[in-house]
Amino acid sequence: MQRSYESVVVLDSSLGDQEIEQQIEKLSQMVSEGEGEIKEVQRWGRRKIAYEIRGKSEGFFAMFRFVAKPAQIQVLERACRMNESILRHLFLKASD
Repeated sequence: MQRSYESVVVLDSSLGDQEIEQQIEKLSQMVSEGEGEIKEVQRWGRRKIAYEIRGKSEGFFAMFRFVAKPAQIQVLERACRMNESILRHLFLKASD
């Protein structure tokens, strides 16, 4: 059974625009490969963050809305933790 999720990802702002798009596309593909479906991707852009993360005071924010199987969330979270370009991530179950 698939559920609706929302995710906010903070990418390293020192990445170029093309690299940021590649990271967003990579996450979108992971959802699709796990039999999920991306509903919406919002690029919030570069913003100052409240506290430094790995010496960075600015990040590129992107929000994803998607449906996926609950088991796929563990795969996505692990991929985000392993990716050094992702400073922070948060996955939430969305209300339908």
